[in-house]
Amino acid sequence: MRKKLFLVVAVSIALIVFGFILHQNEQPKEPQILNEFAMDTFFRATLPGNVSAEEKANLVDELHRLDALLDRFDPLSDISRISLGAPNAVEINPVTWQITKDALDLAAKTGGKFDPTIGPLVDLWGLTTHQGMLEQTTSNSLPWEPPSQENIDKILPLVDYSLVELWENPYRIKLPKPGMVLDLGGIAKGYVLDRMVQLLKQRNHSFALIDFGGDVMAYGQHPEGRPWKLGIRHPRKPEDMIAVLQVSNRAVVTSGDYQRYRIFNDQRFSHLVDPDIGRPVQELTSVTIVAPTGIVADALSTAIFIMGKEKGQAMIESWPGVDAVIVDAAMEVWYSKGLEGSISFPAPIL
Repeated sequence: MRKKLFLVVAVSIALIVFGFILHQNEQPKEPQILNEFAMDTFFRATLPGNVSAEEKANLVDELHRLDALLDRFDPLSDISRISLGAPNAVEINPVTWQITKDALDLAAKTGGKFDPTIGPLVDLWGLTTHQGMLEQTTSNSLPWEPPSQENIDKILPLVDYSLVELWENPYRIKLPKPGMVLDLGGIAKGYVLDRMVQLLKQRNHSFALIDFGGDVMAYGQHPEGRPWKLGIRHPRKPEDMIAVLQVSNRAVVTSGDYQRYRIFNDQRFSHLVDPDIGRPVQELTSVTIVAPTGIVADALSTAIFIMGKEKGQAMIESWPGVDAVIVDAAMEVWYSKGLEGSISFPAPIL
């Protein structure tokens, strides 16, 4: 009897110790940070602590694979080959084809205010850069000036998303006019955000905060069990936040006239060019979109900025699952009803 009792006690103690060790091993690890550089900007992801080295390597490989396909300035990329091949059809990767199709669909839904063929106009205005913030002069150039209306009128016929032709089997894309440019920079980062979340979900990871050049995906909840807190930069005070959002499972993307711009005669000309008139718009200073996917948030932040406050508000209110924060030139803030209770203003808006 004593031996049996001793055996039961010993087994019980062993199970308790084993359970304690197992419990310790199951405790969530501290989140980890993944830093990379792609698409001429910084990529930073806060990931669960149990994401393995192999899984991180897969994320990095996918990031750079997409960069290689979509980099407009790499002559070997799909996007460059499409533009350089105009007016002929070019066979490309199915991923490039699908992203282009998504871009054209979003262009149609926004009345062309988001237009993936805007590249020639942005180039004409000197608002394309690999270095982020634009310099007003360079050592070997004259001070910057806006292009003439004559030159704008010459370029405008090259900007028309509806002219882009797509075929399947094999996957091909055609720009019908030489000089046309396909530029998916307006949604590429958003697509990457969506793809990163897809890969994490496949491995049953439940959260991540991914910041790709200011485009943010708040997947799941913060490890503390609350929504993620994201600040919206003040358009004229870079050290301040004009608002703070609390979000989960949403992409948050901001387009602002402070991101890439030129100054001429005290006027600010941003990279946000209206494809209908060929000139940068100046009614708004910042548009932040909160949407279920990065690709929609990316495209709409551009489109709403260009169409202006009144039309932008109407579009946001008619687009299911999408919210916005719009800041006009007078620094007046409008936000959609869906953000009530999840938006705060940490300081007076001046």
